[in-house]
Amino acid sequence: PTHVPAIMAACQVIQKHGDADVALSKYRIVYGRKPECAQVWNNIGMCFFSKKKFVAAVSCLKRANYLAPFELNVLYNLALVHLYLQQSASAAVFIQSAIRLNRKHAPSYALLGVTLSKLNDFGNALQAFTYSLKLDPTDLVALLNLAILQKNTNVVQSTIESTLTEFHRSYNQHTASGRQGELDKSMLDIASKLGVPQPVATYRNESTTPASLSAILSPRKLADDDVLASSLDQSQELPALKTKRYEDGRHKQRRVKQEPVVSSTETTEQQSNFAF
Repeated sequence: PTHVPAIMAACQVIQKHGDADVALSKYRIVYGRKPECAQVWNNIGMCFFSKKKFVAAVSCLKRANYLAPFELNVLYNLALVHLYLQQSASAAVFIQSAIRLNRKHAPSYALLGVTLSKLNDFGNALQAFTYSLKLDPTDLVALLNLAILQKNTNVVQSTIESTLTEFHRSYNQHTASGRQGELDKSMLDIASKLGVPQPVATYRNESTTPASLSAILSPRKLADDDVLASSLDQSQELPALKTKRYEDGRHKQRRVKQEPVVSSTETTEQQSNFAF
């Protein structure tokens, strides 16, 4: 089999079922025929990510980003991998780039909310989750992470319960509609733990989801604003950086020893003393 689109489709199905090794062996065939295909490098990177080989995953995703700088899925996956590696600032940069490319993709704003909560910017994280749910009110990841954020910020329990009620309702709708690929039973376990008065770790979808399923979310009201710039607290002023400028003339004046100025009368006296 040498038909590249057919091999790519088969690899995506294999990768969707979690068999990363077989998918990688098939991707090698595609890579031999299309070494400059960004989609191949993106999918290979996510295969390595599912195998917990993070250095290889980041390298492949960076190469995919180099080949296709405006590919949304690549930027989203880069943000996801960096967030998993506890590099929240780098994840914020990539997810911001993804939002600028598509401002109406809800999962990007949900991932931005998780990133901002990791950076302890809870106000803008709440805003990101709110806009994400405006774009997609049934997004399970956004609903669950919103409930976790409310729990960690000591929001009223009734508000948390209403968010969890909406989460369970959306979960049942996904189950009834047969969208099993988007469901994760561990999400129900995390939702059940939110009743305990303890901080809960932020949920990240770390399943072996192929790159074709990774979506990007963007809110409408933040479309004209810089997301990361708005996340900064304007009441806090950044300290001014003191730079040093080295001027040659000034330093030459410092280094040259200043010789005493001798008056004309003193010079004549010295010359008279040495005269024979």
